[in-house]
Amino acid sequence: MKSHNYHIWIERLLLVMVRGYIPEHVWLVLAELSYFFRQLCAKELSRTVIADLERMAPVLLCKLEKIFPPGFFNLMQHLILHLPYEARMGGPMQGHWCYPIERCLKVLRKKCRNKCKIEASIAEAYILEEVANFTTTYYGDNLPSVHNPPLVTMLAKMNRTSAFSEGNSEAQVHRPPRP
Repeated sequence: MKSHNYHIWIERLLLVMVRGYIPEHVWLVLAELSYFFRQLCAKELSRTVIADLERMAPVLLCKLEKIFPPGFFNLMQHLILHLPYEARMGGPMQGHWCYPIERCLKVLRKKCRNKCKIEASIAEAYILEEVANFTTTYYGDNLPSVHNPPLVTMLAKMNRTSAFSEGNSEAQVHRPPRP
């Protein structure tokens, strides 16, 4: 699972999955953890909510230590204490997440040629993509590229949009007849 999946799992699905299978006092602590992350990851944060989260984090961690064995706790569980401070200093958490970077790396990984040396291959794929994007912006208008689409494609798009705006049903997607 990717980190975004864990985020959704903790914030939304954990409580539904374990309700009725664990004791009520354990479920309440997990509900507090879920509420903590849901408040922390909201699109808008107020200073009072962040102050409440900063007071709530140590208490929540102590409650988790009462339930789970010491081997469960590593640095990741300790980070719960620092997340509200980071939200107070840096704003909403969406700006701190690595999800866009993970998506970009996924695209670059698909372009890799040498799977034995993946880091060097990712760097090479990134450089090739950047050079191609940079150079195609300076091509002449008569040379088709990503930044200068061919005239035929542009005319087809314009005809399609004008036909849709007139309500012509024949201009919609043409599919080959079924056998």
